[in-house]
Amino acid sequence: MRNKLVSYFSLERPVFGGGGVQRELVLYTGVVLGTVGHWLFEGSIKSNFGLGSLVGGFVASIVIFPTIYYAAGLDKVPVNFVKWCVAFQNGFFWQTIIEQVQTAAVAMPK
Repeated sequence: MRNKLVSYFSLERPVFGGGGVQRELVLYTGVVLGTVGHWLFEGSIKSNFGLGSLVGGFVASIVIFPTIYYAAGLDKVPVNFVKWCVAFQNGFFWQTIIEQVQTAAVAMPK
């Protein structure tokens, strides 16, 4: 179980020619920069740099990105700028989803 989790989150992709697998952890830099970028963008608009939204964005982005990585077939090609941009977008986007879910949860009648 532990090995499967490590394999999943390390974004492994097969290397053709008998080279085994390659881990593409550099894509997480895109996720982190996207999350920080969204946090800075929203903080500058609202003049409120709450750490809760930053941490929530990190957690959601890092947990969901491997799913996007494998479902979109990004594990079939080497790292390139387009893959890095998908990682950045993932980091930037998921904070918005978390905020919408929080807003909906607060607005629900009790």
